[in-house]
Amino acid sequence: MTVEDLPGGGGAGLGSAPSDDLSIDAFVAACRRVDSDPKERQRIRDLANAIEEEDAAYRRATAALEEGDIATAVPLLRQASRLGIGEAHDLLAELRGQRTVGRWRTRR
Repeated sequence: MTVEDLPGGGGAGLGSAPSDDLSIDAFVAACRRVDSDPKERQRIRDLANAIEEEDAAYRRATAALEEGDIATAVPLLRQASRLGIGEAHDLLAELRGQRTVGRWRTRR
């Protein structure tokens, strides 16, 4: 599929509801900018790299958790959480809760 295949992109396309026309036009324009503007192409590459970094940190963290290696998992979960992965934030909260409960039980 190319930009020309998209509705409003110059090709046959699939057609769209009138309410979608602006969104489709904006998407087609963005695709054309990526094709013609080196700065836009680099911006997209940078975004893709950031997403890959997020995913890699989260995958490594969950693998460490599966092996019971919390010391490795926590910094990776923090990194993934800072990068915007909500699941990493949730896992950190769960680990903190378990640690707090464990400390509370040992004090009693």
